[in-house]
Amino acid sequence: MGRGRSEAARRVRSTRGLPVLGVTCLVLMAAEKIMIDEVAHETVGGWTLQTEYILLYVMLGVQLVYNVLLGRALLGAHGR
Repeated sequence: MGRGRSEAARRVRSTRGLPVLGVTCLVLMAAEKIMIDEVAHETVGGWTLQTEYILLYVMLGVQLVYNVLLGRALLGAHGR
């Protein structure tokens, strides 16, 4: 009985930051939309895009980390 309780407590602790990361990802979705629009606008103008691509991929990387952590938390909650 004690082992199950400690495992459940560990799962709760490991998912404690997911809501904060989820809210961050929601805000980043709006920023990603803006960055994609900027990339499209600057591509039409023939400008260089290195900074915009770096920012866009960093934001997408945060989304990827969130999705991986959420997937692991969901799989762990169901006992695999």
